[in-house]
Amino acid sequence: MADLKKEILKKLDRFQYSRGRREVFLDAVEHMALTIATKFDPLKQEERSDRIAEIVSNYKGQDGALFFMLQTDMLSLLKDIHQKPGDYLGELYMQIEAGNKNAGQYFTPYDVSKFMAAITLGEPPDKPFILNEPCCGSGGMVVAAADVLQSRGYNYTDKMLVVANDIDRHCVLMAYTQLSFAAVPAVVQWQNTLTRETWDTFYTPAYTLQASKFNRMLRNRESQM
Repeated sequence: MADLKKEILKKLDRFQYSRGRREVFLDAVEHMALTIATKFDPLKQEERSDRIAEIVSNYKGQDGALFFMLQTDMLSLLKDIHQKPGDYLGELYMQIEAGNKNAGQYFTPYDVSKFMAAITLGEPPDKPFILNEPCCGSGGMVVAAADVLQSRGYNYTDKMLVVANDIDRHCVLMAYTQLSFAAVPAVVQWQNTLTRETWDTFYTPAYTLQASKFNRMLRNRESQM
């Protein structure tokens, strides 16, 4: 994993004469997120496909080939996240200094997230439950919670529903991508959690494959609020 992250950082540096590392990284994340969404999420198919095409059109010639290789490395980094959990995109995001320091945007290291999850979560409940994450960042805290629950014998892919929100769209896309690869059933919303103003919503594959069950859970939750 460390070697893959180094390779990704090297590839990002190779774009320095055409565009910044932050821009390329966020384009790659958005491309992955929207590709997943168009395959598993029935909402906004045309709009999201158009945005994918727009991103690709910005990378021509050598930049286009390099962007494709960068995406391949990022997919390799994430494909086993359900077996080797971590906040891979969040760590890369902070390494390239993409975080918004003016907004106090500092992502919690994964080891700390896992420790917090371990001392916060009790024994896994017998019935399905909803986990709320009102400021999800790149989704590292949720991945850590799933990691801890799995280590305690709980099948989170079947029994845990996550509702994760963030006001930063880039964070929403990172969280959605990582939770999709980690097979976490989740609704990830680009939302102001305080006002509940919502600009976009993404459903992970693990959610859409069990949509009827999780839709009922959301309806029951809203009726009790």
